Parts: sequence; C-alpha cells; structure tokens
Amino acid sequence: MDNFCGGLEQQAYAQKIFLQMMEDYLYNPNSPYYNEGLYVLFLKRKLPKLAY
Repeated sequence: MDNFCGGLEQQAYAQKIFLQMMEDYLYNPNSPYYNEGLYVLFLKRKLPKLAY
C-alpha cells in the first residue's frame, strides 16, 4: 500500500481518481472487491496527505 500511495502522490489528478476508486471498490459492500481492512490501510496512509 505504501508503494502504491507513493506513486499516486506524484500526480494530484491521479490521487483524486484513485481515492474515489478505492472507496467504490474497497468500501462498497456490493463490490466484489469489498475489503474494509485494506480500505482502512489506504486511508491511514492517505489521511495525513489529504488534510490540506
């Protein structure tokens, strides 16, 4: 997750797109990729960067 997020931090547009995608795929209970634990890891990595 750290490597994935590190690559996203280089592109502001990509950050916004992938933040929405992670919510849609990992946090939506109707998604076949639903994984609340992985979504929590993603948010923990991204939240300090998103607080601007």
